[in-house]
Amino acid sequence: QGEYLKFLNDDDQMLPTCMEVIDKKLSAAEEIYHSPIGVVTCAAEYIAEDGRYVKRDRPGTNLGFSDFFVFADDIAFLWCVSAIPLRTPTHMVYNRQAALELGGFSESLHYIRDVDLALKIASLQGALVIDSEPLVRFMFHANQDVKAISVKTRILDQLDVKRWAINKALSKSLKINGDAALGEVCFR
Repeated sequence: QGEYLKFLNDDDQMLPTCMEVIDKKLSAAEEIYHSPIGVVTCAAEYIAEDGRYVKRDRPGTNLGFSDFFVFADDIAFLWCVSAIPLRTPTHMVYNRQAALELGGFSESLHYIRDVDLALKIASLQGALVIDSEPLVRFMFHANQDVKAISVKTRILDQLDVKRWAINKALSKSLKINGDAALGEVCFR
């Protein structure tokens, strides 16, 4: 029903200010850029199964703990070089209309469907990165369910999404070393 979708795994939590902060920052960004924002990605606290604090998930930027907007034309390139974070659905808010127009999560992928959808939406409408404070708690499990997906399938899915992003960046006449970007998937 709303303009944006927020998914939350059954054992993850939104911190008390999550929706208020996202709403405020989304409204400000939409006013500045005069258009809907495709994706919001935020920092998270990682919590172990026993309730112990593990770490603060920090988007990989050189900007420190700050909030910033990434234009649609720059998303694919910056994601390929790991300069912007697109993580799990718990970390993200998706523009509902864009998600519907793209057909939702890709059925051809078994792994990183969430990142694929976020990347494609953000490539249309940009992304707002909220890194100034964690807004969600992500329960980190020693035996995450991705272990049920073979390593080969995970790598192939990551390569498919990375290839899409490389082609998108190249279509914008951005210079990117596709081999290095693809190789990074294999070494992660």
